[in-house]
Amino acid sequence: EDQTIYLGEIAELDANYSDDGLPNDELSQLLAFTIWQVTASPAGSTVTFVDLEAPRTQASFSHVGTYTLRFKANDGEKSGTDYLQVTVLEPVTAPGTLGFTATTASGAEGDTLTLTVGRSDGSDGAVSVAYDIVADSAVADDVDDGGTGLLEWADADDADQTIALTLVDDVLCEGTEVFTVVLREVTGGAELGGDTLTVTIARNDGAARTLEISVLDTVGSAMVSSAVMSQDAGIVYDEEVEAHSYDGLDPTLDTEVQLGPEAPTAGG
Repeated sequence: EDQTIYLGEIAELDANYSDDGLPNDELSQLLAFTIWQVTASPAGSTVTFVDLEAPRTQASFSHVGTYTLRFKANDGEKSGTDYLQVTVLEPVTAPGTLGFTATTASGAEGDTLTLTVGRSDGSDGAVSVAYDIVADSAVADDVDDGGTGLLEWADADDADQTIALTLVDDVLCEGTEVFTVVLREVTGGAELGGDTLTVTIARNDGAARTLEISVLDTVGSAMVSSAVMSQDAGIVYDEEVEAHSYDGLDPTLDTEVQLGPEAPTAGG
């Protein structure tokens, strides 16, 4: 039966024949034989048989292309032949798919996060992928990392690679922050799978309080605006308050500022 294999694979050859037992003399038995022969092959190619004279054997092929093999059996008086065609194809390479094994990660300031990038669906050849940190509400100074990097795999290596990111514990009063890590520039024929991972930095700078600002006019009517500010360990950040004119009110009029419950009141 004809076969199709990839270059580097072994072809299993199995020929069947029968002998009528005639002539049954010493000379005929001496002349009897079976043999495999190559009758057509690509230019410059070779075929290597494990046992050239065995009906059941194996063969390997040096080049891509089509080979015609002949099996011949002779009982000393009569002979028979049969042909087999073996098609040898270029080997199929599977460099695999590179991608994050998760889509999100989270931590607090001071934590070190380990992000995992996997190689699946093949490990043929050396491959690599670059990554970038993309700022969102979190900025570059919030992550102790070069901002970019390169992950590399050797041929036949399908072990996970990791990216270690340390979340900087700064003195700023901040809420929940977010940034992303993006994979790019895959090499070696690999494909890109999950290419984006979102990182959330949890709030760890104390609870928020409400700053109320009242602007009074000469007849006692008031306009109130409010903004959320933060206080941590008795330190108030961004505490500058600027008076503005609303609907023609004089910004030099009295202002009253109060920060959250039980905070002292300042008069202007």
